[in-house]
This record gives sequence, structure tokens and C-alpha cells, in this order.
Amino acid sequence: MVIDFHIHAFADKIAARAIEELQKNLRDGGLDDTAFCDGTYSGTEAYFSQGGFSGVFMPIATKPSQMGICNDVAAKKNNYSAGDVRFWSFGSVFPQTNSPDELDAVLAELSRIKSLGLYGIKLHPDYQTFYPDDENVFPVYEKCAELGLPIMFHAGFDPISPKITHATPDRLLRVLENFPKLTAIFAHMGGEYHWDEVEEMLCGKNCYIDTSYCGENMDSAQMERMIKKHGSARVLFGSDFPWKAPEAIVTKLKTLNLSESDLNNILYKNALTVLGVNS
Repeated sequence: MVIDFHIHAFADKIAARAIEELQKNLRDGGLDDTAFCDGTYSGTEAYFSQGGFSGVFMPIATKPSQMGICNDVAAKKNNYSAGDVRFWSFGSVFPQTNSPDELDAVLAELSRIKSLGLYGIKLHPDYQTFYPDDENVFPVYEKCAELGLPIMFHAGFDPISPKITHATPDRLLRVLENFPKLTAIFAHMGGEYHWDEVEEMLCGKNCYIDTSYCGENMDSAQMERMIKKHGSARVLFGSDFPWKAPEAIVTKLKTLNLSESDLNNILYKNALTVLGVNS
């Protein structure tokens, strides 16, 4: 069993536009990636079924008005199975608020996400334009810890914001220090292109990191070293599909000097633990 904990898909009516825009952002930021499918849920499910992968959808609400529809769509795609292939979904909120009423709306949406049966939330500090250690967003973390909702953070560089990295390892460390009961997942091995800092500051801390977007562009020796320092029980397999192919990162992990137990933790066991579901 392999569970890709970091995949993206879009409703049919916006998928083509979303893929085109995201691909432009990648190229404007110096990255040359082409999507492996059309970005629709059906296209993603077909690709994953062919490869025998299960996955976790990570939607992102890029403005407050998107929260409701984003989570309604996620709920419709949640707990789907076709044979041995299964899909789960996180939800999302727009965490930056400017008034008590706006904060109340976000906290209410978190409660609704829980009631919908979604498994956590995805936050993207670059697309949502906030710093993770900004105290203005702390009530979101507090509510997620209270509800038992894990948070997947985009971490490190993103081409949408090439000159400002919002989720740096030091800022993410402050989140951990302030919210020890929060289940925090830091994508891209804890911080895309900030791996030396991640290795120094975050490895061994009370958080998960995932392998998304860290196939060909991350040194194998550093990846192996970081997994061993952090502990394989705190590493999730992820690809960032449709921008990276899950099978390529599985192949890379299998070239590392990891035990079968380590690989099983990373490829599926840790995902089941975070989701709180049985195999």
C-alpha cells in the first residue's frame, strides 16, 4: 500500500484554468514542470488507479469567499474507494482575518470541516499571504488542536512568491513551540530549498514532514540523513501531484539506505496514523 499524502485536484469547470495559471506561476518562479494529468478529480483518480496509489487531496482556499465551496467539494471527494485505491481529503480555511466577525467565520468553518468528516486543513502561507508565526492566525491553530484537525503547511520556497518565503523553518518552529498539541505537517521535507535549516531546526521536533516535490531536486544523501534524524515515524510520503509523479519519489526512496520498516512507515503507515483510519 502506498498513500500519497499531498495531491491536488480541481472541479471540472475550473481545472483547465487552474492548471494553466499554476503552470505559469511555476515557470515565472523558475521551475519547469508540466502537469501529469488534466487536474480534474476524475483524471487524478484514473492516474492513481493505474499506478495503484491511494491519496489525500489538499485543497487551498485562496480567499475567504472560497472556504465554503472548497470544503463542500472536498467533502464530496472524501472517503472514496475503487478497489484497493482510496482517497481522503483535507479542507481549507483562509486564516488571515481583519475583524472579530471574520475570525468567528473561520473558526465556525473549522467546526464545519470537522463535522463534514474531513481529515485536517491545508494552509499555504504564500498563496494566502501570511506568516505562520503571526499571532493573528494563532486562534486557527488553537481551534485545530482542540478539534483534532491536523494542519498541512506549505513550507519553504514557492514560485508564487519567489522573493519572500513566508514559511521558513524558524517561523514554523515557533508554531510548534506555541502549540505542542497541534498535529503539524510541514510539506516539502519541512521547507523547500531550506533543507539545511530544516535539518538544524526542525528534524527531531514534534511535527511531520512530507517528501512532496523533493524527488529529483533534493540531494539523496541529505534526504536520507534528514529521515534518519527526524525518525521515519514522522515522515509522510507525498508527491505534490499533478506536478510530480508519485512513482518517481517512491523509486527515489527505495534507493536510500532505509529499512523495510522505515519505508513502510513513510509509504503508508504514518498516513494511516495521521488520518486515524485502519488499513
